[in-house]
Amino acid sequence: TASTSDISSSFEPRRIDVPVSIVQRMVSVAETPDDPMRKKCILMLRDLAPYRCRILSQAHGIRALLQAMLEPRLADLMPSLLLTFLHLLDHNSTRRYLRTSVDLPGLFAVFTEKPGTDVTDLTERMKCARGIVLVM
Repeated sequence: TASTSDISSSFEPRRIDVPVSIVQRMVSVAETPDDPMRKKCILMLRDLAPYRCRILSQAHGIRALLQAMLEPRLADLMPSLLLTFLHLLDHNSTRRYLRTSVDLPGLFAVFTEKPGTDVTDLTERMKCARGIVLVM
């Protein structure tokens, strides 16, 4: 039988080494609205965020996650993306990688945008942003 120390050592978190170039490609796919792999890339970026926030920030992945939270077509991902974002805000070790001039403006820009040709899309994005701000 396995001892307790053997079992606990098998559940230790493993270091995730991902080159910035790979994360940049995932961000690129995550920002492409019609890409069939978009949702999977967003989920991979979400999973990477707590462990490799520096790399995610360098590749503009945090901005991509915030943009995904505001998209009505991805409303099913919004709760988990929001929890990830709140986790990043809550910890000093990850908060320092949030760039207020790059990552956060998109979250609040929705409230100041002029309605374009698609008022429905803006209204839906405003609903998403309102929900995010209320939870924060």
